[in-house]
Amino acid sequence: MTTETKSNYKFRGGLSIGIFGSTWPNGILEVSQASLVLRDELMKKEYKLSKGDIIRIEVKKYFPIIGYGIRIYHNNKRYDKSMFFWYWSYRMDKLTNALKELGWMA
Repeated sequence: MTTETKSNYKFRGGLSIGIFGSTWPNGILEVSQASLVLRDELMKKEYKLSKGDIIRIEVKKYFPIIGYGIRIYHNNKRYDKSMFFWYWSYRMDKLTNALKELGWMA
């Protein structure tokens, strides 16, 4: 039996990078086996991380329904240490399953 992996996923939500933030729908998370890209469409900024940059990714829950997301701990010195991607609580399993499938989360 062969298990097929989707090559990449794209999620739309909100971002918090350092003291700056963009709410839904201006944040995009694109994840593949090679890279994790956060894009702020409002500020026209992109943050690209490789697996070597990632220390860990944790699920964060602050407010019901809209206050769910992931915190990305990384060692890339070009980017602010505080990186969050916010997503809908009822879709978090799709996000975390994609990250696990592509080897970004245990």
